[in-house]
Amino acid sequence: PHQWLIGLAHVRLREGLEYTLEIPAGEPGIRIFNLWSLFMAVLTLDRICQTPGYRSGGAVKITRIQVRLVALLLRLISRSNTLLRWFFRFATRRLPVIDKPGPALRADQF
Repeated sequence: PHQWLIGLAHVRLREGLEYTLEIPAGEPGIRIFNLWSLFMAVLTLDRICQTPGYRSGGAVKITRIQVRLVALLLRLISRSNTLLRWFFRFATRRLPVIDKPGPALRADQF
């Protein structure tokens, strides 16, 4: 189930990226606001995936350097849907993928 949940989160983050890419490139502030949280989630999810059996949030916390690099990169590429899609694929390359996630799950279903 752990890998399935990571795969589901990956799918939902991809949906979040596509939603954000529908925001006009002429609105970089709104795009960056969405992209920043989306990519911080991607990096954290990757750390979770690479750290099976972690016991605390500190074990999967992303570094300040990662945060700064992502923030800088997003400022540079925020207007390009092509570059943002490439960066997303690169950042999620190690995450499991599920084909059909089904309807959104409620917390009480876990």
